[in-house]
Amino acid sequence: MRHLLFLVISLILCLYPSEADGLSRRTQQGVRKERNKVAKQAAGTRKKIENNVAETRKELRRLQSIEADINSHDKQIAALSNKADSIKRQKFILQDSIRKKEDKIGKLKKSFGESLVALRKQRQQSSATSFIFSSSSFSQAKARMRYLKELQASNLEKTQEINREKDDLEQKHVRLDSLEKKLDGTLIALRDARTEASRSRESANAVVKSLKRQSSNLNKVLSEQQSQLRRLDRELDRIIEEEARQAALEAKRKAEEEARRKREAEARKAAESGSQKTEENKKETSTENKKTNTHKDTSASKEPANIHKDFAKSKGSLRLPVDGASRVVSNFGLNNHSEYSKVKIQNNGIDIETTAGAKAVAVYPGTVSMVIVMEGFGNVVLLRHGEYLTVYAGLKSLDVRKGETVQAGQKLGLIGTDESDGLTRLHFEIRHEKEKLDPADWLKGL
Repeated sequence: MRHLLFLVISLILCLYPSEADGLSRRTQQGVRKERNKVAKQAAGTRKKIENNVAETRKELRRLQSIEADINSHDKQIAALSNKADSIKRQKFILQDSIRKKEDKIGKLKKSFGESLVALRKQRQQSSATSFIFSSSSFSQAKARMRYLKELQASNLEKTQEINREKDDLEQKHVRLDSLEKKLDGTLIALRDARTEASRSRESANAVVKSLKRQSSNLNKVLSEQQSQLRRLDRELDRIIEEEARQAALEAKRKAEEEARRKREAEARKAAESGSQKTEENKKETSTENKKTNTHKDTSASKEPANIHKDFAKSKGSLRLPVDGASRVVSNFGLNNHSEYSKVKIQNNGIDIETTAGAKAVAVYPGTVSMVIVMEGFGNVVLLRHGEYLTVYAGLKSLDVRKGETVQAGQKLGLIGTDESDGLTRLHFEIRHEKEKLDPADWLKGL
């Protein structure tokens, strides 16, 4: 039966070869077409996913900028509130002082008025001349003359005192007007700051809602950020460990070289002690010893021995690591995004947002210990300051090279700007060897 079926199929293929070949070709074309279609769909899906992730990344960075705005507004509101309270206290004290001054002027005027009334009554009764000449004795006339002079001087002094108090009162009123204008301006600024803060919070809430809808993409972005930070941390630890190893080897080499010189010097002394030395030989030995000492001095490191102590004393007064306007958008430590994601990010430094075209600058004199390139950070520059290091990551181009000595404020390179959102950010760290320190405790103005 099988043989018969095989013969029938063979006969069909022999009789109708073109139809069978056509069917085969059509089947192959259909498969290729379907395969291409599936490949295009897959590529389109991948592109869509990439675009969605990129948009999520952009939204997250935007949210960080908005949150930085909110923090800035909150600080401004607190400062303005304190200023307004201070002005109100000054105004209250000044108003109380004005009331007291007005009371004092009133009393002075009353006292002066009573003196004038008494004097006028006296003059009505007799003139000053008749008052003096009506005296019963010379001593009484003299006393009356002195009384009139003192009365005149007292009236003049009271007039001057009243005028002084009036001038002082007028100055206090001018200061009160100034304080009231200052207070009005502060309250307006406070109202505007609160309005801006409210708008920023509304924007932040809208972005958070958007991110919650993109939870899968958001978790992917945050996980990617955490991975990049961990890779940077591992690479920095590796570099620091390698530097420590090299420093130990160099210290060991110097110690061995010093020991060798000491042995040679002792051998020369022993050899020379058995024979008479001439004055010339003594001079040669002295010259050789001086050369040895000179070599010791020049073998010292170029970096000041106590630079790490000087760096430690600068805590809280270091300049900012950027040369333009800036604000912190991500703080040191564990950043918990519980509002929209369970992913937590451990930041070993701070992220500073600045203006496009801004450059990273050294916060303290030091030496360029290493320059590396890291995914997500571009160029990374490490500056060593004795036992301390500062890290500048996110540079698009460099102005320094490894081994170069730099001064505080010297430009290290151009900070990169993200093309997708136009934001320019620098990742900055401070370390005491491998120990991570919070830059906010070290930088002035944060």
